[in-house]
Amino acid sequence: MTAPDSSSKNSDGSEKPKVGQIYSPTLTLMNFKNGSSSNSTPLKLLHCDNGYDRNKCTSINPNKTLSFDGTLGYTNKMLFGYAQGATSGTASTSIVGKLTNCTSNSCDFTAAQKQFINSVKTPALALIRKVQQFPGAIQGVAEQMAPIIANELALKYGEAALYAANQTFNGVKGIKPDFVDQNINKLVQELAAIRAEDANFQPRVVATEQWIKMILTSNPAIFVKPGL
Repeated sequence: MTAPDSSSKNSDGSEKPKVGQIYSPTLTLMNFKNGSSSNSTPLKLLHCDNGYDRNKCTSINPNKTLSFDGTLGYTNKMLFGYAQGATSGTASTSIVGKLTNCTSNSCDFTAAQKQFINSVKTPALALIRKVQQFPGAIQGVAEQMAPIIANELALKYGEAALYAANQTFNGVKGIKPDFVDQNINKLVQELAAIRAEDANFQPRVVATEQWIKMILTSNPAIFVKPGL
């Protein structure tokens, strides 16, 4: 992708691209996890202001704001029905909503929900199922597990991107640009940061397991949500 050259304008006043100038990557793995929320760095992308058809896209806006949920927002949508999580409530059509009112083995999960459930390898969903018979506890466990699931998904995408980047120039005659290795190294560092964050979540998993044990061995009608 080329970057605008502020010293040169097209006849319509739009910025003319400088040939050979490459944009630095703007989407980090942490951005990918958190999405375009208030906790993330605002992300920009090139945008055609006057259409995409042939002979159009002559006016390019380099500062269009990119909006997306990230793996955390996606996880929250699957679990609670809203990208913001349980703070916005719990939809009856969400995984937590369906588990709370489940009357069959499948709980009438959609294909997308089943795909999400099958893609998660952490014990998070197993922990949620342990308290399925206690509706009030399902949401509490899900709230604790949501960031852990989001981390796992971000790691999977990051590792896939790293593998693809390393394979791109294997066995080809093309010359690898200098920025490729630089960006691969950045991605390796970002993966390390996500893994470190994941390790920091382990006490949360242990505390949640202990809380679940307390629920299962005491009066299920009286329990306190874990303060983690």
